[in-house]
Amino acid sequence: MSHTSGEFLKPDLAALQAASDDISFAGASGGSGGLELVTGLFGQKLVAGKYEVLNFLASGGSGTLYVARNLVTGETVALKVLETDCSGRGRGHMPDGRLIARFLKEGRTLAMLSHPGVVKVLDSGFDLGINKYYLVQRFLPGETVEAYLERNVESPASFVLEFLWQLGSALSYCHSMGVVHRDIKPANIMMQPHLKGKFVYTLVDFGLARYERGNFSFLTRSREVLGSHFYMSPEQCLSETIDERSDIYSLALVAYELLTGRKAASTGSPLNVLMSHVNGLNLPESLSDPKNELSERLYKIILKAASRRSEDRYQSLDELLVELPRPEWREWK
Repeated sequence: MSHTSGEFLKPDLAALQAASDDISFAGASGGSGGLELVTGLFGQKLVAGKYEVLNFLASGGSGTLYVARNLVTGETVALKVLETDCSGRGRGHMPDGRLIARFLKEGRTLAMLSHPGVVKVLDSGFDLGINKYYLVQRFLPGETVEAYLERNVESPASFVLEFLWQLGSALSYCHSMGVVHRDIKPANIMMQPHLKGKFVYTLVDFGLARYERGNFSFLTRSREVLGSHFYMSPEQCLSETIDERSDIYSLALVAYELLTGRKAASTGSPLNVLMSHVNGLNLPESLSDPKNELSERLYKIILKAASRRSEDRYQSLDELLVELPRPEWREWK
């Protein structure tokens, strides 16, 4: 599972032009996100007395991910470890205290969610031996949608339909539980091979998720922009209050990329990308070369979901799902 490309923590858009020289992003996908490999953990015999670290998977703003084995059950798991340094600052220039709070919030959020399209948390805690917080998740064999996109120019409409149906259902469930993910992007979606060339999709990395019920604090300071610049909603770019319609926008942009083989947002500097969201994506009204009726129908749905104004989008994922034709194959209902 990769947690690398495009993550950042910066001032609001009004300050971006003046501060553009200070904007930093994680490194290119496929590596460790421009962050040094963790020392002192890989090769550690046991974490929490029972998790044997086997290999490094990925590193990003919300922690470092390893493959590990539960020596009690024999189960292979994904072990996420929170990385901080001795300077009192965490990765992404965030104070350790807030980084820890966000990491713990991710564990609590995932623990209360139970859906086949959402990664399952198995355990969490603090290990005195390595002096770090950890989160144990179900290991998902396969690859990220980001890795898939690097190899494929565009995908068949039936593929995109299955993707939208599965991710839309998973996010609809999250929203019904009061959770807004806030970081929907290809790197945070795992695709696992199934029979006959089909895939099962799982949403991962809830490090930026916001819980809108109960007593979870909103751990984002005012005038911060959090997310992945190619997939952020206009309201995210402007540090405005966001709701489930922001996730709908981001999901639509991933679906657009799958269907067309190109990103919806402008390329270039981070500022240009952000401005393309704020000013409205300049997308054609129809596909230039629709492969079939389904591809054109999906494109119209994606365009509405990617509207600049949140009130012009689908107001819920259930509303979007009603517009989708039922895919021929579904792993879960």
